[in-house]
Amino acid sequence: MKIAYIFNDKLDKYSGVVQKISAQTEEWKKYNHEVELFSISNNPDNNNSKNVFSRFLHYQSNIINVLSHIDKFNPDLIYSRLISYSPYIKKALEKYPLVVEINGNDVEEKFKKNTLLGIFNLFTRDMYLYLANGFVFVSSELQNHKVFKKYNKKSIVIPNGAKFNPKDISTNKNKAPTCVFIGTPGHPYHGVDKIIKLAKYLHDVEFRIIGYDETTIKNIDNEYNKNSNVHIYGFLDSEKSRSIISQSHVGISSLSFHLYNMNEAPTLKSRTYVTCGLPVILGQHDPDLSSSPSPYVLQIDNTPTNVDDFLNDIHSFILKSVNTKPQEIIDNLFPLIDIRIKEQKRLSFMSDILQNRKK
Repeated sequence: MKIAYIFNDKLDKYSGVVQKISAQTEEWKKYNHEVELFSISNNPDNNNSKNVFSRFLHYQSNIINVLSHIDKFNPDLIYSRLISYSPYIKKALEKYPLVVEINGNDVEEKFKKNTLLGIFNLFTRDMYLYLANGFVFVSSELQNHKVFKKYNKKSIVIPNGAKFNPKDISTNKNKAPTCVFIGTPGHPYHGVDKIIKLAKYLHDVEFRIIGYDETTIKNIDNEYNKNSNVHIYGFLDSEKSRSIISQSHVGISSLSFHLYNMNEAPTLKSRTYVTCGLPVILGQHDPDLSSSPSPYVLQIDNTPTNVDDFLNDIHSFILKSVNTKPQEIIDNLFPLIDIRIKEQKRLSFMSDILQNRKK
C-alpha cells in the first residue's frame, strides 16, 4: 500500500507522539509499504500567533499545501491522527480511503484548552469524521464513547505499542529508591502536582521529573524546592530522557485522567518506562498493562485523592522495586506492548478498509 500519514505535530520536535509515529511507520516499511509523512505544523506557513483567528487562517493555508502534496503522492489510503476540520479537507479526502486514529476525546480536550476552540470543534468535527472509512481507537472506552459511537464506522482497538532497544536498559541504578515521571506542561491530566505531593510524603524516595522547568513547577507549588528529593530536568531529547529513566527504579504514569472524565488510556510514558526495564505505577486502566495482575504493575484509583489513598501501597511498591531486575520487566511486560504485533493488526485493518472501498 501507498500510505499518506497526516498529523499536526512538528517532525523536528522530540515528543512521545513523534516517536510513536516514527516507530509505526518503520514497522509499515518492513512489510514493503510505501509511506510518506505529512505534518501540518511542519509546513513553512506555520504560524505561532496567539490570536486564534490568525492561527485559523494559517492552518487553512497549511492544509491546502499538505493536501496538494498528498495529491502528488497519490496514496492508496490516508492514515490520519485526529486533526481540526478545514473546508478544504472534504473535497481532497473524498478521493482516498481514510482511517482516523483516535487517541483521546477531542470534544473534552478542545473545551479544556479554549472555549472558542471547543465550540468550533463541536460544530465542525462531523464534517471530518463522517469522511472516515474506519477508526482505530487506542482504548475500548473511546470506541464506546457516544461522541464517536454515533458515526457508526468500522473500528478496531489497538493500544499504543513500543519497541525494545537493549541499549535502553541500564544496571547502573541510583543508590536511593528513585521514581521517574515524564509529563508535558499544559496537560493537567498528567498530574505532576501529585508527584510533588508524593515527594513531600516520601522523604526516602528520589523523584526525577522530566518535561517541566523549575518555573512551571514553582507555579504549581512554590515551596517544592524545600524537598531535596525532587529533581527537575526540563525538556530532554530521547537519549537523555531514557538515560534518566533507566537509572531509576519505578516509572509513574499519568495520575489525573479523572480531570478529563477518562478512565482508560495506554499512555506513551508507561511504555517508555517498560522498555527501559522499569516497573510502573498506573493512575488509570491501561488496556495492556492492566489486563491481568502483575507484581511489576501497581494500579491505583483514578480519583483526585488517589495519591493520598494509596500512599502506603505506593511506598511499599517503590521499595520492593529497588531489587527488580530490568530483564524481568522486559520478559513479563514488554510482550503486552510489542509494537510489531500491534502494527500487523493495524496494517491488516487498513488493508480491509482499502479492499472494501474498492468493492
